[in-house]
Amino acid sequence: VAGGMRAAVDLPWTADAKVVFLICDAPPHNPQFCPDYARDDHPDTGTTLEGDIEQLANNCTELVVLQVNGCESYLTKMISVFEDVYRRVTPNANCQSHSLSERIELDFLDLVVRTAKDTMTRARDLRSRSGGSAAGAGA
Repeated sequence: VAGGMRAAVDLPWTADAKVVFLICDAPPHNPQFCPDYARDDHPDTGTTLEGDIEQLANNCTELVVLQVNGCESYLTKMISVFEDVYRRVTPNANCQSHSLSERIELDFLDLVVRTAKDTMTRARDLRSRSGGSAAGAGA
């Protein structure tokens, strides 16, 4: 999770409409999100997960967390933290979560299409209100 969010932050985003899909069955393996893990064995990215989520929100990047069968209670805590960061940082982007069912292909395709439409509409509206780049409107 942390490595994926760091990679998303490091992408050379240029479009006004930006979406990150995070597909996971568990939160980061650290005590903050998953008390069963006393330590995190994954490489240190040099940043905090909340800091990376805040950067995505500041960049008006939509974040969609897709939950597959796994640690639902721990994922709920992680998603709550992500949503709190987005609410605090910007009204110009959303963090949402969905649980994928056994019809994963149909659910995922529908979700991608809906999210793309909503994100492009929001970016267009921000651009028209700000008279320029939507990314600048949230900064």
